[in-house]
Amino acid sequence: MRPLPQRVYGRAVTLALTFLSGCNTTEGILLHFDGPIAAAVLSGGTSVFDEPVGLIANQRSGLIVPVDLKAGRLLTLSKSASFLRTPSLPTGSSRLLGDVEVYLGPDGSTTVWATDTGGPSVLRLPWYALDDGGEPVLTPVTTSGRGFVDADASGDDVLVLDVSARDGFATTEDWGISFDGTRWWVEGTASGPQTVEPRVDVPYWTDGGELGFTISGVATAGDRIEIHTETGLVETPVDHPIIDLVVVGDEVWGSYSDETGSGLMGWDATTGDLRRTVRFSSGTGAGRMALGEIAGRAVLFVADTRLPMVHQVDVETAVDDATIPAAAPVVDVAYSAGLDMSGAAYTHLFIAPVGLSRLDVYDPVAGAPVDPNPLTVETDGVPLGSPVSGIAASVGSVWQQKVTSSGARPRVPAIAVATGDGYVFQIDASTGCGVTDFRGAHGPNQLWSSSDGYASIDDIGAASDSAMWIDADSGEQASFSTCGGVTQSETWTITYDSATTSWEVSGSHSGLQEKHAYDDVRYLNDDGAVSFLIVSGALPATDGDQFFLAVSSGLLAIKGVDSNLDGTVDTALQFPGRPTAFQYEVGPTGGGWDEVDRREMMLLPVTDADTAARIELDGGKAEVEWQ
Repeated sequence: MRPLPQRVYGRAVTLALTFLSGCNTTEGILLHFDGPIAAAVLSGGTSVFDEPVGLIANQRSGLIVPVDLKAGRLLTLSKSASFLRTPSLPTGSSRLLGDVEVYLGPDGSTTVWATDTGGPSVLRLPWYALDDGGEPVLTPVTTSGRGFVDADASGDDVLVLDVSARDGFATTEDWGISFDGTRWWVEGTASGPQTVEPRVDVPYWTDGGELGFTISGVATAGDRIEIHTETGLVETPVDHPIIDLVVVGDEVWGSYSDETGSGLMGWDATTGDLRRTVRFSSGTGAGRMALGEIAGRAVLFVADTRLPMVHQVDVETAVDDATIPAAAPVVDVAYSAGLDMSGAAYTHLFIAPVGLSRLDVYDPVAGAPVDPNPLTVETDGVPLGSPVSGIAASVGSVWQQKVTSSGARPRVPAIAVATGDGYVFQIDASTGCGVTDFRGAHGPNQLWSSSDGYASIDDIGAASDSAMWIDADSGEQASFSTCGGVTQSETWTITYDSATTSWEVSGSHSGLQEKHAYDDVRYLNDDGAVSFLIVSGALPATDGDQFFLAVSSGLLAIKGVDSNLDGTVDTALQFPGRPTAFQYEVGPTGGGWDEVDRREMMLLPVTDADTAARIELDGGKAEVEWQ
């Protein structure tokens, strides 16, 4: 975190200390992110919050920032005073935060879990609890300690005045203020050495505004001041950095890797006691996890970052009872189960292989991969054009933009996919096909724009008048696969060969096709991506005659945040992290004739841009940005 000028903090409650007593203030809450790396969501209506709340962990500042997901602002408990922000959850600016999760206890209290990959350790922070009247109460920050320590017993008399630890800034740590004979130095066990120098009789604040005090009196070399700030944070050291956290019932599971292998650890979500461990075989690398269910049993699917597989762990028995093959080591996994558009049940695991820029689908019940495009021999998944940075399954079903042949807009469960080049795509969780915009895959179309881009013959040699047929109803020269992602954005070159009396077909991305096209016979390329009809004329085609057909995949791609909804991107999604799903209701919800309107959303931390975005899956846009 960048040091903040002392003047922004002002003076808080003033105390003259012999023994430090507790005090706190909630002024001056920081409103920015510094390396947002992970997010967790607490559903609305299940805790002290009526609407869903997001918690965003900052990798560089050690701060966990709560946001109001529905209102699109930093969290506040006061609906009439949105400027009174709820304090953030500091863990110490010298920590290197990784993942974050939130646990709702049976008593209505909330506990935030986070990983410190630099420790390495697991952090447990009490957040809101309910008092006897059922009202939410924040855990306050308090101070204690020995105050001034005359190390050499020289009789120095130093007073520590104006001590103040601030809610939303201070965390659980020990502060040492030492005198070297020339100047005072300040260091916190969780915040590290401070850059600002304390001066005698001058109010002082630590770099991040965690702790304030005034030193008065004369000291000699070796004298020190000891202050402890306490927020209830509990740090549990671990032997290996924890990569991912998942709440399963009353437990929190974490994945880890070391030099020889990897595994899982399961803690009691309330007490923090380690309950169970799972050790994978040598050479494995446990990574991100997804909670699912098979035959009524809770299962953790664990990506392996070193070997081409996904581990399948039975939660009840804590046994690694199966492995699922993958095309490469795995970046991320997501689980979805439900009913497809025909009413048939499905259970799908989505796998993002390292370096393949695609998403694969596996059926863990059938024990077999799912092929979104059965026209090909290979099971290739959905190509995305860039490495995947994170995936997540929607809470419910999402409205599709492209209507069916009967004119209906279907709703399907979706998988949100964030890619390294700053895009967010959606996958139909029931089929594994990519979700498209309202046009879908298309070429030049006079119903949407000028027909100047239509493919017309590039006549080489003797005159020819072959033409590519245009459908009068759709305005398209070609038809395309109904499975989004099979048709890719590329230019098709169709070249006549008199030796075979056929047309050779090649895609700028798909390459040369085995199948040739023939006059007056509808053509379908090798993988079913594109189909067209070349109509012969009075003047036959000759060698070298060509058609050039430009095609767009039509995949629904979110390119950045459009905060003012003017159709242009205000902030690019640079190096997006792993999305986290949530939903909320809008409009009438009290019953009657009005259908409840549920919005399906994703919370996306954007590490490089120091922002977080709210992705509306139904509308296919990012319309809220937290900075």
